[in-house]
Amino acid sequence: MRKKMRDLRNKLGVSQLAIATIVGIWHTTYNQIELGHHGCTLEHAKKIVEAFRNLSGEDLTIDGLFFDETDSSEAELQKAETIAVKEKMKKELALKIEELKEEIKKLKGA
Repeated sequence: MRKKMRDLRNKLGVSQLAIATIVGIWHTTYNQIELGHHGCTLEHAKKIVEAFRNLSGEDLTIDGLFFDETDSSEAELQKAETIAVKEKMKKELALKIEELKEEIKKLKGA
């Protein structure tokens, strides 16, 4: 969910329909964008940010409005977990390679 987008819209007392109308998209599409279930074009993202800037007077960016801290924290956690899994697999593979080299040496010696 794009919590900041929803929270700011609610704070301003503006409906999803109003934002969607300003941007030029269906309100159901805006709803899906706000819930994080639907992506949007860069053009629409810029228009959404511009609408919120005009309504709030805040200096907003696409990153600031579309990506919550929890989104980036979760992404960072997933990235760290992926790196850890890859490192573990790399070590296991290196051990297996060494075992196979030893096995080959034994077979050549026999």
